[in-house]
Amino acid sequence: MPDRGKIAATARYDLSADLIVVQLLTGAELCFKPAICIDLLGLSPQGLATIQVSEDGAGIEFLNGDVWAYLPELMEGQNAGLSGTHDRLLAITAQIELLIGSDQKHPLWHSLQNLKSCLGSDD
Repeated sequence: MPDRGKIAATARYDLSADLIVVQLLTGAELCFKPAICIDLLGLSPQGLATIQVSEDGAGIEFLNGDVWAYLPELMEGQNAGLSGTHDRLLAITAQIELLIGSDQKHPLWHSLQNLKSCLGSDD
């Protein structure tokens, strides 16, 4: 018997169809366009490809957990994902970091570090 509350087994982003595909523990697949989830609108295809099932199995995460969607809310048609400006800024910094990596010579690297410091995300 699966863990209580666990819904998803695997998740992936299908670039050619522009679909998030979540394999549910029931064997069914949940497929949706990223555009229906407001908090995924700013993610690039590269950011969407970082998808994984959350540790509790009730959601999906992107950018190592900086952006997420709670599957029960998504299936019920409620807005899923980030709620505050702080969390949105953290997600944006993670997206930029994904693109520029650890290249300290990149023109945005120092600005990104300053923003992360202001947000309390110095990891």
